[in-house]
Amino acid sequence: MNGKGHWGAPPLNTLAPFSWNDPTLTGGTSIVRAQHIVDIRTALSQVYAALSLTPPTYTDPALSIGTTIKAVHIEELRAAIIAIE
Repeated sequence: MNGKGHWGAPPLNTLAPFSWNDPTLTGGTSIVRAQHIVDIRTALSQVYAALSLTPPTYTDPALSIGTTIKAVHIEELRAAIIAIE
Protein backbone atom coordinates (compact mmCIF):
# COMPACT_ATOMS: atom_id res chain seq x y z
CA MET A 1 0.00 0.00 0.00
CA ASN A 2 1.40 3.41 -0.90
CA GLY A 3 1.13 6.60 1.18
CA LYS A 4 -2.26 7.46 -0.33
CA GLY A 5 -3.86 4.16 0.71
CA HIS A 6 -3.86 2.62 -2.79
CA TRP A 7 -2.67 -0.90 -3.56
CA GLY A 8 -0.11 -0.91 -6.39
CA ALA A 9 -0.38 1.03 -9.62
CA PRO A 10 -3.83 2.43 -10.43
CA PRO A 11 -5.67 0.84 -13.37
CA LEU A 12 -5.57 4.03 -15.40
CA ASN A 13 -4.74 2.16 -18.59
CA THR A 14 -8.41 1.14 -18.64
CA LEU A 15 -9.56 4.73 -19.20
CA ALA A 16 -10.84 5.72 -22.62
CA PRO A 17 -9.14 8.73 -24.22
CA PHE A 18 -10.77 11.94 -23.07
CA SER A 19 -12.16 14.32 -25.69
CA TRP A 20 -11.59 17.96 -24.78
CA ASN A 21 -14.06 20.59 -25.99
CA ASP A 22 -11.18 22.98 -26.72
CA PRO A 23 -8.17 20.74 -27.47
CA THR A 24 -5.73 23.54 -28.36
CA LEU A 25 -4.85 26.04 -25.65
CA THR A 26 -1.94 28.45 -25.94
CA GLY A 27 -0.24 29.90 -22.88
CA GLY A 28 -0.52 33.67 -22.69
CA THR A 29 -3.21 33.91 -25.38
CA SER A 30 -6.01 31.45 -24.59
CA ILE A 31 -8.73 32.72 -22.28
CA VAL A 32 -9.73 30.35 -19.48
CA ARG A 33 -13.38 29.43 -19.86
CA ALA A 34 -15.81 27.64 -17.60
CA GLN A 35 -15.86 24.77 -20.11
CA HIS A 36 -12.15 24.17 -19.52
CA ILE A 37 -12.82 23.68 -15.79
CA VAL A 38 -15.79 21.42 -16.57
CA ASP A 39 -13.61 19.33 -18.92
CA ILE A 40 -10.92 18.85 -16.27
CA ARG A 41 -13.52 17.98 -13.63
CA THR A 42 -15.06 15.40 -15.96
CA ALA A 43 -11.67 13.84 -16.72
CA LEU A 44 -10.85 13.75 -13.01
CA SER A 45 -14.18 12.06 -12.26
CA GLN A 46 -13.26 9.32 -14.73
CA VAL A 47 -9.90 8.81 -13.01
CA TYR A 48 -11.54 8.70 -9.58
CA ALA A 49 -14.06 6.13 -10.86
CA ALA A 50 -11.24 3.99 -12.31
CA LEU A 51 -9.58 4.07 -8.88
CA SER A 52 -12.89 3.24 -7.13
CA LEU A 53 -12.71 6.51 -5.22
CA THR A 54 -15.46 8.98 -4.40
CA PRO A 55 -15.10 11.91 -6.79
CA PRO A 56 -14.32 15.32 -5.34
CA THR A 57 -16.99 17.87 -4.61
CA TYR A 58 -16.74 21.46 -5.79
CA THR A 59 -17.76 24.83 -4.39
CA ASP A 60 -19.64 25.67 -7.59
CA PRO A 61 -20.60 22.28 -9.03
CA ALA A 62 -22.41 23.62 -12.11
CA LEU A 63 -20.29 26.04 -14.11
CA SER A 64 -21.84 27.50 -17.24
CA ILE A 65 -21.03 29.96 -20.00
CA GLY A 66 -20.28 33.34 -18.48
CA THR A 67 -19.30 31.97 -15.06
CA THR A 68 -16.34 33.85 -13.63
CA ILE A 69 -13.49 31.45 -12.95
CA LYS A 70 -12.36 31.87 -9.34
CA ALA A 71 -9.17 30.90 -7.55
CA VAL A 72 -11.15 28.30 -5.58
CA HIS A 73 -11.99 26.47 -8.84
CA ILE A 74 -8.28 26.04 -9.61
CA GLU A 75 -7.42 25.22 -5.99
CA GLU A 76 -10.05 22.47 -5.94
CA LEU A 77 -8.66 20.95 -9.14
CA ARG A 78 -5.15 21.00 -7.70
CA ALA A 79 -6.35 19.33 -4.49
CA ALA A 80 -8.21 16.66 -6.45
CA ILE A 81 -5.10 15.87 -8.49
CA ILE A 82 -2.80 15.82 -5.48
CA ALA A 83 -5.19 13.44 -3.71
CA ILE A 84 -4.64 10.78 -6.38
CA GLU A 85 -0.90 11.21 -6.95
